[in-house]
Amino acid sequence: MGHPVSVQLYFQSDQFQGYLVKHHATNLATSKLETMETWVAPKKNFKLTAPPGGTFSRLQFAEIGTEWDAKERLFRNFGGLLGPADETMGMQRWSKGPNVTVTVVWIDPTNVIAATYDILIDAGAEFTHYRPPLNQPLRPGVWSVRILHHWSPVAEIRFLIAPLAYSRHQPIRQEDTLKHHNGPAKNSYMEQSFHGLNPVLNIPVSPGRVEQAKRNAALTGLELERWADGLVGELWEAADVCAAGPSACPAVQACVKNPWSSLSPDPKSHLGTPRADGRIR
Repeated sequence: MGHPVSVQLYFQSDQFQGYLVKHHATNLATSKLETMETWVAPKKNFKLTAPPGGTFSRLQFAEIGTEWDAKERLFRNFGGLLGPADETMGMQRWSKGPNVTVTVVWIDPTNVIAATYDILIDAGAEFTHYRPPLNQPLRPGVWSVRILHHWSPVAEIRFLIAPLAYSRHQPIRQEDTLKHHNGPAKNSYMEQSFHGLNPVLNIPVSPGRVEQAKRNAALTGLELERWADGLVGELWEAADVCAAGPSACPAVQACVKNPWSSLSPDPKSHLGTPRADGRIR
């Protein structure tokens, strides 16, 4: 993908579907610059892990994000773009049923258990949310949150804490990457240590992951960009692409013919010249 020109949020039936990124790309066959639009969609990062037919079936969905809207019951940070300084919150959606207590476990990219807590789900509860008071900065990489019932896995969510590529409107310097990308002091996200839960939850402590995380924390320039691109590729994918202008590639359809594209015709938003009855639509 070439240099982005614009980014738009894409919704369908009020559900966030991803980003529409308009960008330039060089056609290798003609060496000419073309304008494309790519639909970048989030992968399915929530999965139920309880065995089929199990006794626990109340959990419908879970998500990690920021800017929780309690009235609309959604995160206003659509897409969940998160960085090391964000105050992340976990949300769960439930069906009605008997009172239950679940355990929520947050795990960082080096398999450090950052937080764990219990939530009592009332019989009529539909949503629960909680923001664990994690020490910052959060270590960049792919995090996971596990939901357990009686210490048996029920669900898992994966989310990305993206490394910073810029600081104060300039490409980030190594002294800043070491400050923002190395995780919290003493690798401790809370005053209490949950290290003893690693063997209980079968989460291996990997010195190799820790060493790799330290090396990643010092990356700058193109190496930092490659690392960030690799992380984004784990949780996002290019769902489709179209040509926003003339293209010499016959395999790429014009954006005006793609219903998902921001350039496709939208009769409901078309405004014309005023008619005799005063209407413009």
